[in-house]
Amino acid sequence: MFLDELARVLRLNVPADQKIKLAERETEKIILAEEELERKRIIDLQDRFRGRRRGNVPSHQELSAFGAEETIDLGIARNNFQIYNRPFTSVSVTELLPIVDNAIPLLYGATRPKAYFRFNKIESPMYRIRYGEVKGTFDKLYLTNVSQPGYGFSYVIGDDDEKYASFNMRGDINALLENSNVLRGGIASYRSLEDLFNEIEKYNLKNSPSPGFMGYVNITNPNAEYELEIPIHTKMLKVGLQDLSVFRLAWETGKVAAPTLPYWTQPPNTVFELNNLLLTMNKTLYVASPVGTKVCIAHYSR
Repeated sequence: MFLDELARVLRLNVPADQKIKLAERETEKIILAEEELERKRIIDLQDRFRGRRRGNVPSHQELSAFGAEETIDLGIARNNFQIYNRPFTSVSVTELLPIVDNAIPLLYGATRPKAYFRFNKIESPMYRIRYGEVKGTFDKLYLTNVSQPGYGFSYVIGDDDEKYASFNMRGDINALLENSNVLRGGIASYRSLEDLFNEIEKYNLKNSPSPGFMGYVNITNPNAEYELEIPIHTKMLKVGLQDLSVFRLAWETGKVAAPTLPYWTQPPNTVFELNNLLLTMNKTLYVASPVGTKVCIAHYSR
């Protein structure tokens, strides 16, 4: 049908250059028409495939949107090893193995299996394997890992082509609790999140400065920057010069010597005071005085 029109153009009694232009137009029409036919053919095949999957044909593979839970041993090194090679819409990681007794390394990722997924092609980005799921339209799944004897992971593939299958079941809740345990000695029994928070608070109290601890720094030169270290877990802070004279302070370096905003000028006969803090890391307070030979004192407690 398409070629008949092209043959008619070639038989026309017109100059050669005009005939070439007409033939090129017809060729473009033929290419577009063939592409449209191919697109319709693919759509028909997809509709036919969906009809089979959602029909009443009894097949153990077609009655579920999810494949079996698989476990991969990471004792063997792999580089872009193809572990799945047909269309799927989600991959859910359900276990990271092993679960160790001392959860401190797990918390910071030191003992998490080092393995990576690539989707669709080996040129695509690598993604570190963690608990959770990835959803989309995929047709291949690749695994890359170094050799890690005793380590592995479990996963579930979903292939629901309309709803983007999602497999949200995870492993034993003890794995989550062990990963959340920040205490080197561990918690004897896990009952609730409140128990965990109480243990963390005990840890913080044990490793915090004693209530009423005081620090100081000698301010030798006028309009020069000096540092006061404020420790982690501080909840209350008072800072002042020993003779209660004027001074400047800031949480950033380079602000108090030659005064540059942002900084704070503390008026005379008062102290700088902050309450209801909970520092999650050590902080440095920078101070300066317009007059030299002063002592700046900090009082901090929990």
